[in-house]
Amino acid sequence: MRTKITACLLIALFICSACIGACNGAVWFEGYNSKDPREIWLNMNTKIFYPSCHLILNETEPHIANLTIIVTTWGHFLQDENFETWLSIDSQEPEKLPVGNFSSEMVGFLGSLYSRQYNVTLSGLGEGSHFIKIRVAGGNFDCEGNVSFIVDNTVPVISSISIGNTAYFKNELELTCSTSKPVSWIAYSLDDQANVTIKTANAADNGTNEILQAKTNLTDLTVGSHTITIYANDTAGNMAASKTITFTVVPTIIATTVLIGVVVVGAVFLLVHRRQQKIKQKKNDD
Repeated sequence: MRTKITACLLIALFICSACIGACNGAVWFEGYNSKDPREIWLNMNTKIFYPSCHLILNETEPHIANLTIIVTTWGHFLQDENFETWLSIDSQEPEKLPVGNFSSEMVGFLGSLYSRQYNVTLSGLGEGSHFIKIRVAGGNFDCEGNVSFIVDNTVPVISSISIGNTAYFKNELELTCSTSKPVSWIAYSLDDQANVTIKTANAADNGTNEILQAKTNLTDLTVGSHTITIYANDTAGNMAASKTITFTVVPTIIATTVLIGVVVVGAVFLLVHRRQQKIKQKKNDD
């Protein structure tokens, strides 16, 4: 199989839906807060007292994710602890999960609460969206549900930086840059100092909390050589850094002197050119 699925027992007690999940880095449930567990509704005629399934997704390293699956049933309508769980990812064939850690608890007049918890490792995950299907069967029920999640390990590329490796005859420069993919934060470091945020994504950015371009001004630059590096962080936590750019701020007096020199040289060149034209014209006339 293209994506490897393994499962092992994880000792834990689960009571109804009181679980707290965490999703860090470059894997998260599509359309959900990355810190929240995702509940899959298992499709049946009614959801009352029938199995529920909660997923907790934790990234471990690029292209590998740990998925905790918690299946819960009530001791009604011939339901008991003898249920089985299958998992499939994308278009692959379902795999029956090994018997998960079992727990039960009496919950008042509702009877017993049966839970099984599975810990599954998904490996070989490619970039983009993936589709998980969960099937639970036991007693008089056979139901399934699905959910999608996103894998993003692509580091954004920072480009179109307005400041280059050159000299500037002013102490205020406009800094602009672009990124190859939406990011949530862009900053710069001038002369290896602490990062200065240029822009942080917010809901005003097309409602996506993502940005592709940023602009700011560097003011009161001292005369001499400077370095600047741009940083960007996308919503998946991939951090990017541009190449360090070295530029020079030239004193105003030097800039003025250079300008005068250019004007003088240009004027001399024009006079010499005109004189040569007159001499050439005179020779032609003779």
